[in-house]
Amino acid sequence: MIPLVIESWIWYAVTWLVVIVRLLSRRMVVGSVKKYQIEDYLMILAMVCDAVLIACINASFRMGNNLIDPTQRITLTPDEISRRRLGSKLTLIAEMLQCTVIWLVKCCLLLIYNRLTTNLSYNRVVKTVALYVLVGFVVMMTLYLAVWCRPFSQYWAVPTEHDPYGPNWTFWYIRESSTSLIVANLPLTWPFFRRVMHINTSSAGDSNPQLGHRDSHLFGNVPPGQALSLLIVELSSARSMGSLRAKGKDYLHCN
Repeated sequence: MIPLVIESWIWYAVTWLVVIVRLLSRRMVVGSVKKYQIEDYLMILAMVCDAVLIACINASFRMGNNLIDPTQRITLTPDEISRRRLGSKLTLIAEMLQCTVIWLVKCCLLLIYNRLTTNLSYNRVVKTVALYVLVGFVVMMTLYLAVWCRPFSQYWAVPTEHDPYGPNWTFWYIRESSTSLIVANLPLTWPFFRRVMHINTSSAGDSNPQLGHRDSHLFGNVPPGQALSLLIVELSSARSMGSLRAKGKDYLHCN
């Protein structure tokens, strides 16, 4: 079996496992699926987008696209060109979905931290980061759709006017989106494991009753400090935007 297929669906299975545990934990905390909050539904939407992302990447890999190895001599028949154009369009969809997944995860974390810091001075930081994330998304989409590849049809042109070949970008789309989803959901799995493993955390939030009360409906009494590092790790647009620039042709397959 193709390594890409194996790795992509393993990542997806592990990600869904974490998300399912998160949803079960949330059900335990809030008492009913009907009481899920907006970030819970956004996370489900992110998983749907991730499923389509992985399906598009695998389909594009099977069909072929305009990422043609310049060292290989390939005869481009009309049927081959048509097939590779379709594969390239699926690649374009996958790239858009990868960005969508990353920013949906950021939105989910921002909503959680906004609730955690209500009436605290830290809430200003959360709102500032939210603005930064919004601007980052607009800039990213503008660069992707209007700047990085002109004319836009070069995204699926076969052959292209440039040399966009790079074999590793498909793996990194999957790795980055899956890692973001897993890391963002792990803190919210605590109520599930606490109940399954019969862990008593009644004293965990005693040092700050105000925070303990505020986050009880999110984490099930887990101290908010255990998840604070996620705000920097996941919500920094430099993580996504920087990686896109660094990968260059390998990541966006077009100059």
